Amino acid sequence: MSVISTSDFIKKYKHINFQKMARSESCPRVRERLLGIHNLMFGKNRIQAANAVGRNPEWLRDWVLRYEDGGYENLFDNPRPGQKSYLSKKEEIELSVLILQAQDNRNGGRIIPFPLNLLGHIRPSSSC
Repeated sequence: MSVISTSDFIKKYKHINFQKMARSESCPRVRERLLGIHNLMFGKNRIQAANAVGRNPEWLRDWVLRYEDGGYENLFDNPRPGQKSYLSKKEEIELSVLILQAQDNRNGGRIIPFPLNLLGHIRPSSSC
């Protein structure tokens, strides 16, 4: 991450309306980050701006550096670690279509389980 002072950041990005960006943002984490930066842009020091959004000033410092390095897109969270999906996005869509079709075509009672192994990409689990 590059280092930039608060005053240099304000001078460089004074033309950007962070509050307007925050209002239109659907992701609550990014909205919080944009509001923190907005508070900083309008004369609050880092401690006051961070407290206004309920965060530690170090977080605000990181958000400023992230914005400086990559702009708006860099304020979003990075992918979290975890087990990778067995299905691709296309296969997930196909599976959901099959499930919805089975739901629409049933005549009552229980749905007969669709043999998922016909998709060819799902391995049966070995655990109970």
